[in-house]
Amino acid sequence: MKKKFILYTLIISLLSATEYQNSYVCGIFPSVLTTYQTLNVNGTHPKVCGDSEVSAKNYNPNSNLKCSASIDECSNGLVKCVRIDPPKNRLTYEVYRSDKITDVPNDGNFTANNYKDNNYHSSVNLEFHATDTYSNNANKKYMLLGAYTFDANNINLKFYPGDYYFDSLMFNGNNITITLPENGEVRIFIKYDLNFNKNNVHINENGESGNLFIYVGGNVNFNGNGGGTGLKVNGFIYSKGDINFNNNSNNFEIKGGVTAEGNINLQSNNAKFISSNDADKLGYGKCPICYERPVVNGASFNFGQCPGFSMGFNSKIEIPIKSDRTLQNVSIDEAHKKSLFNFNFLSTNEVRDQDGNWVRDAEESNDGLINVSGLGIDASLYSDKVITYTLGDNDGNYSSDDNHYQEMYSSSLFNFDFCKWYDSSIFVAHYNDNNKHYTIVMEQCKHLGGSGSNLPYGAFDTEENGRTDRNITTKIVNEPFTIKIIPIKDEIEKGKKHWGGYYHHIKVKYALVNLINKNPITEYREFLLDTILSSNVIYTNYTIPIAYRDVAMQFKMCSDYNGEKYILYPYSKCNRECNSSDEQSKCIRKLYASDDFAIRPYAFVSFGKNEYKRAGEDFNISVKAVDRINYNKVGNIAFQNMNASFVQSVIGFNNFFDNLEIDSNYYQPTSSEIQQMKNDTGEDIVAYCPSSGEFRSSGGNFNNGDINVTLSFSETGILSLKIREKAGKEWAIVDSDDTSDEERYIKESNNTYNIDDISSNILEFFIPYYIKTTGEYNTTIGYNWLYMDDINDSNQNFTTPEMAAFIKYNIKAYNKQNKIVKNFTKTCFPDTTESAPQVGGFKLNTTFDLFLDADLNVTRDSNLSFYTEDNNNNPIYVPLKESYLTQGEHHIQEWISPLNFENGESSVKVYFNIKKNIAIPQKETDIILNDINTSTSWMHNPGATNIFEGEKIDKTISFKYGSIKLVP
Repeated sequence: MKKKFILYTLIISLLSATEYQNSYVCGIFPSVLTTYQTLNVNGTHPKVCGDSEVSAKNYNPNSNLKCSASIDECSNGLVKCVRIDPPKNRLTYEVYRSDKITDVPNDGNFTANNYKDNNYHSSVNLEFHATDTYSNNANKKYMLLGAYTFDANNINLKFYPGDYYFDSLMFNGNNITITLPENGEVRIFIKYDLNFNKNNVHINENGESGNLFIYVGGNVNFNGNGGGTGLKVNGFIYSKGDINFNNNSNNFEIKGGVTAEGNINLQSNNAKFISSNDADKLGYGKCPICYERPVVNGASFNFGQCPGFSMGFNSKIEIPIKSDRTLQNVSIDEAHKKSLFNFNFLSTNEVRDQDGNWVRDAEESNDGLINVSGLGIDASLYSDKVITYTLGDNDGNYSSDDNHYQEMYSSSLFNFDFCKWYDSSIFVAHYNDNNKHYTIVMEQCKHLGGSGSNLPYGAFDTEENGRTDRNITTKIVNEPFTIKIIPIKDEIEKGKKHWGGYYHHIKVKYALVNLINKNPITEYREFLLDTILSSNVIYTNYTIPIAYRDVAMQFKMCSDYNGEKYILYPYSKCNRECNSSDEQSKCIRKLYASDDFAIRPYAFVSFGKNEYKRAGEDFNISVKAVDRINYNKVGNIAFQNMNASFVQSVIGFNNFFDNLEIDSNYYQPTSSEIQQMKNDTGEDIVAYCPSSGEFRSSGGNFNNGDINVTLSFSETGILSLKIREKAGKEWAIVDSDDTSDEERYIKESNNTYNIDDISSNILEFFIPYYIKTTGEYNTTIGYNWLYMDDINDSNQNFTTPEMAAFIKYNIKAYNKQNKIVKNFTKTCFPDTTESAPQVGGFKLNTTFDLFLDADLNVTRDSNLSFYTEDNNNNPIYVPLKESYLTQGEHHIQEWISPLNFENGESSVKVYFNIKKNIAIPQKETDIILNDINTSTSWMHNPGATNIFEGEKIDKTISFKYGSIKLVP
């Protein structure tokens, strides 16, 4: 076998001559907003039009960003955007540098190359005409420029078809217009940052988005401060750093797509992102090639769910390669991680066709090296050994369909673990498409299909003789279904040749089989082949009590094989099962129906403790995958006071936590609940929580339908939970080609039920983890003494007393991570009266009143009067107006309403003084304030805030008697 050294990289080295960068990566704009890290959304009213998804590693679906599948009616039907994973591949280009030897033209007409840097201080009209051709492609033109800064308004740039390389571009003025006059393809490469620091930016506004591609090696910043005609971009932008949208405008609009290897920070208000399919035109659209799930010794496996299968002797793996159009020069490199897999024992690697016929040998490199750093893959993890499969015909063309394709074929004489083989593998595809060269890490095909057996009969859901619909759709645990075994009349004549034409008294046994381990899940039943050919259909009914991911109908028949066709015999003529399907001896052969299917639970249900949760603190819920009978138990008054153990989970549902999607939404009160809260508080806004917070979830894996999930939420507020399967990772993904989403997906959970009473649903009430109080003790006159005075009049005229001591309370509510909870505010479910609306026995409030506590020492018996104000000198109603304190230690309490909190903070002053009898002089009295704190009246409630941090004050203020005697 010929050896070779393989080096894969998308980084094109700059040689002595400038070469055209004909290296492309597909699939890097899967949505109009794509980031390999975090999509941060803090602006108001941003929306995505024409797509329901955003692509990000991290994204809070409860953010302000909303999506609409419609472009024309984007203002209607806006819903939460669905997060999908970022692309598997990344893009890296060399940004060629100018030698900076050519002066910029005075007339603004750029036609040469290697231009110097320049800074423009007045409005200009510039035209860029690339004229130099690449050394390796005379049809492509380019221009090298330096760093350009525009410190003026009214900048107009025109780019004619070609590639343009800048060190950086910065626009510091308003009214920036970039156009493509000839509507040809323009690629702009920027080594460092791209900055737009003012307003009215128009980039290819009236052109096609598929004509403009901008590659930025640093960050992209749109920093306009709002107004004007806004930001308008038609094109595709790829940034190696962050993309920051800080500009505001009602006219903000980007059509095409933006992709950042760093974060996307969307601070802008009224941003509108419009999806388009023009990335295909530029060469960065959807990938046309993928691999189907592998077939191991005749059994199909889903790469996403390794079953832990260990192969034996004479094992083989077949991986079909599918493409949706004709590609050229297709080769695929298979490599494995160093620490997990050593495939020296693989004896055969070949390219075969769909029927298993040899096409050509694969090529092995013992000293190969995969370097796909440009794609975001760490090459150091992989072995130097590479197997290269070259696909296609002798002219280098490769295309496929369901009946014709080629596959990667590996066989082994030794045992190995299939999961370990898959987990350690990477497939890098190289191909040409439309004169563009691609190198990508391949992904598994999304739509999967079954494999047929050329039988003269089949197992189907329909009775159309298998002509137009040969599928079996998703089934549900513990619900009866019928499979019809039907003669396929189109196949009978073929079958007479393929199966030797002997149907009389041929017994066929059949059962449903779990394809993951090949074990039957039902008893074997049987029919005579000549009977089915005369009766047309056999109805076979099943009710399966266990969940299975991949099931097929297995048929067992007695036959031999002469290398061309199978000869059928009565079942009694065979006394053993075949060792392989191509064994020539007379034996019992196992063959499968053309379609496999899944058996899924009916629904998810979740249970939790009916108690308060503290912001930032972990809490647990129990999630069960159940059948319809057990689903009907929850929320049913007939099962009041029954706990969650009464709900039985589905056996066999052993799924990964990562395949779950758990969303949280702020509870939306009913109109009557809203009105009652408004009436109780006197406020117009009672269910608006300003911060979206950070919702986290983690867990183990499902064990026979049960999983415990750990959740936390960084903010306060009232949440409801939604639990569903992730798109593309659903249990019944094997049926994605023949079953609707509604039938295929497990019914989502939209309610959480009381773990101790399954008839009652609950909400998640999040309150502060702890409350911290600091403050001061002082007087209105600024001294450590004052004259005694009665300040009760302030409670009548609502004015700050002129002579009083005061305690200032600064109160902040925190989560467990020591961050202020912004939702502890008067608009986010403020406390109401005891008759307030309730769910699960809890009032609909998470912003509550507090007691203002003070420990003090009075040196003489004193009668105190009180008055309280907020930080804006507005009076606060308090029940305590005066109090008589005897000499000694005392604990006094004032009160603060939830309506006095703004974004987790509040300040309040409690004024007091000693009432005096004008006719009777009093001795000086000291009041020593020891410490201050806050508390609540309901700390005994489950989960309630129980950490209140106060402050030691230890300060003395002296109260003196004074009077004025008027002498005539």
